[in-house]
Amino acid sequence: MVVPSLDESDEIKQNIIMNFPIRLALLDMPKVTRDTVGRHFASTPLAYHNVNHIIYMLTLYDQAFSAHLSVEDDRLMRWAIWYHDVIYDPSARDNEERSAEMAVRHFDGLGDTGKLSALIMSTKKHNPVTDLERMLVDLDLAILAGLPRDYYEYSSAIRAEYSAYGDDDYCRGRAAALEGLINGPRRFDLLSGYLGYENNEMYDNAIVNMAAERAAMLASDPSARRLYMTFRGD
Repeated sequence: MVVPSLDESDEIKQNIIMNFPIRLALLDMPKVTRDTVGRHFASTPLAYHNVNHIIYMLTLYDQAFSAHLSVEDDRLMRWAIWYHDVIYDPSARDNEERSAEMAVRHFDGLGDTGKLSALIMSTKKHNPVTDLERMLVDLDLAILAGLPRDYYEYSSAIRAEYSAYGDDDYCRGRAAALEGLINGPRRFDLLSGYLGYENNEMYDNAIVNMAAERAAMLASDPSARRLYMTFRGD
């Protein structure tokens, strides 16, 4: 499988978590910024939009893109990864705007704040324009192409984040969101290419995963949804 299993990245996750301030310092983040981001990811109750999601993205970023970018673009990408979900309220519609505003405030004087804001905003509707935005969106959505067990964990974590909604309402909304992704632009061409795959296996796997979940969300038998809605946690 082209996307590493979450289990296989345990050593990487532990390395980054144990060296959290060091990792952030490599991004030239001022101490106040390190502290702000560190406190957020140390305290967030979210089941999916947490430090594991950031580490997953960073792992793929280092494997695929980092060696091919300039110092300036590499810094922008790492800041965008850390900040794109730094504010995430499942009931809000302006998470990306607020995350981008915070990132721009902290990045002021360190680089192109307009480009950083655009990168983060490209994850709102996953409609990238530039190559850097395509890289970020591919990384943000890469779990869609994961192994079935990782996809089940992801989808059930999303369900946990939207626990304020009843099952029927959630399933209708989730099915609609999945339909939009399935019928949307082809994804992962850049990520697959930089990982060295001739064919975009990631896109095919993502379509299979999403189609199966969508069918479960629309099934009349509630038991069909169980794999996608039962969050087990770490």
